[in-house]
Amino acid sequence: MSKLIIAPTKSTPEIYYHPGENTFRVKGISTPINAFEFYQNIVAWMNENESELPRSATFEFNLPYFNSATMKAILILLERIKEGIVSGNDWVIDWFVEDDDEFMLEAAESFQGILGIDIKISN
Repeated sequence: MSKLIIAPTKSTPEIYYHPGENTFRVKGISTPINAFEFYQNIVAWMNENESELPRSATFEFNLPYFNSATMKAILILLERIKEGIVSGNDWVIDWFVEDDDEFMLEAAESFQGILGIDIKISN
């Protein structure tokens, strides 16, 4: 299985997953010009490596800011994670929210409601 490491830029978050570790991390500001393409590459990687993904894993989202295009793209990524959960994987979504960040809290709650899955909200 190949690792997935994308270094953060001024407009894209760090994406980190290394085989043998059970944590998949999305961390940083997300305002890419083409958010769909950026996140679709992650979904494609998950699909290509599906048989080798761990049965138990944590997906950490720590996004201090993202734009509306990113919100739609993250929903697609979360839908892919949901597919893994529904098919029997013990995957947990951890959504980090800074204190008093109502937007991020509402985003996590919206994703949870739309997808019908648990999202652990932490700070």
